[in-house]
Formats: sequence, structure tokens, C-alpha cells
Amino acid sequence: MASSDSHGKPSEGMTCLCTWDDITEEEYCEYQTAPSMEWHPCLYSAEVVEQLLASQFQNYVDNVQKSDCAKELTRLLTSGPPIWLHDKQALPLPEGEMHVVNLWFCRDNREVSAKLKGALEGEEREALWNNLKQFLALANEKKGSCFGVSKNIAAILSNLSAGVAESVGPDLWQLLGL
Repeated sequence: MASSDSHGKPSEGMTCLCTWDDITEEEYCEYQTAPSMEWHPCLYSAEVVEQLLASQFQNYVDNVQKSDCAKELTRLLTSGPPIWLHDKQALPLPEGEMHVVNLWFCRDNREVSAKLKGALEGEEREALWNNLKQFLALANEKKGSCFGVSKNIAAILSNLSAGVAESVGPDLWQLLGL
């Protein structure tokens, strides 16, 4: 584990948990966790981390939209829209840590925020999450069923969009594909 003011190098034989390729200095990266601000070696290659950073929020939105399983939808809506890069296997959080806050890429000694591309924060995130939480009741009604939930969600989102668009902005509804 790297200290808070220095970075390490990949250990011998280190491989990416996604691609199973060797992690060289060119592909090595670390993640910083809050609140300790300690650095930890990432178990994914830099390429995989950059892809996740660019797609994880949109994947969440897509999964909510396309879900036809009440259990999956309940899991997604309970956790809420993600803000920060996360992966329990490759970026595990030590006890007491809240989230990944920064990333460091060895190949160019570059540090970047771990905030997901497109992620909403503050009032926008709360508005989205509050609207999505309304689907938990629908999901609970359908508990055990994995059919028809996404059609009902789409109908509810369409009905909600007219009344809430002003409070959350048009970008949110575009993000949800409405």
C-alpha cells in the first residue's frame, strides 16, 4: 500500500482482475480513499479504470431503465445514483473509508478525480433519486416477479417528467431517455 504522499509500482506478477493481462508500470494505477486520503494499488489496469470512470454512471441509468426484475431494481434504487468510481473487487474500501476520491496513473504521473462522468450531485442527484425511489413501491409489489417492471417504470417516468422537469432540468430527462 502506498503512503498518502508517495506512489508505488506494480507488484511482480500483478494482473488485472478484468482482462487478466499483466499490470506493468504503463498500466498501473492507484486509488485514494476518503476520509483517510491514503493511496491503494488498484487491481484493474489503467485502461479498465478509465473505461469505468467514463461509463459507470450511464450504466447505472441504463440498468434502471431496462430492468425487468423487481429484485434488481430494488437493489439499484436502494443504493442510489453513483457519484464516485467503485468496485468491491478491484477498488476495495478499507474499514472506515467512505469512497474513492482520486485516481493516480503511473504512466504519466497524472492524478484525476474519481467522480464518474455524468454523475449528478447535490439537488440534482437528490431529485433524481427521490423520483427513482417511487419505483421501489412498484418493485415491491412485483417482488419475485421479473416481468413487466420496466414498462411500468417507463410509464411512470413519462408521467413524472412533465411535473418535475423544471425542478431537475432537461438534461436529467435526456439522460433517462425521455
